[in-house]
Amino acid sequence: MARFENGALGSFEATRFASGHRSTNSFEINGSKGSVIFDFERMNELQVYFTNDQEDVQGFRRVLATDSAHAYSGVWWPTGHPIGYEHTFTHAFVEFLDAIQEDRQPSPNFNDGVKCQQVLEAVEQSIKERRWNDVASL
Repeated sequence: MARFENGALGSFEATRFASGHRSTNSFEINGSKGSVIFDFERMNELQVYFTNDQEDVQGFRRVLATDSAHAYSGVWWPTGHPIGYEHTFTHAFVEFLDAIQEDRQPSPNFNDGVKCQQVLEAVEQSIKERRWNDVASL
């Protein structure tokens, strides 16, 4: 569980024992104006919901990220053709090369990895001690 600075609450779940989930690396964000769901097993799409839609058409809709208007899609296949797992490594490498060319730190970088590890260690300690841990200062 998590409490964010702005008062939002979060929960995180991880398991290697969820039958039927081959690569369900997913996230879901729910708010007062809508929701968004991403699932790595369906990596070319998002599920989005807006509370301000007309009542008769409210519901999750699938947004494909395979049109050239979406980042990276325009450099791959024609509109509507999905990209795959292997293409994500190409994009990461392009981001790295762009950072070198622009003389800036890539993102994510080593420091981001250290912070991530610190959060994971704080979570582990929180579980052991059965108390909240402050990770805002990490």
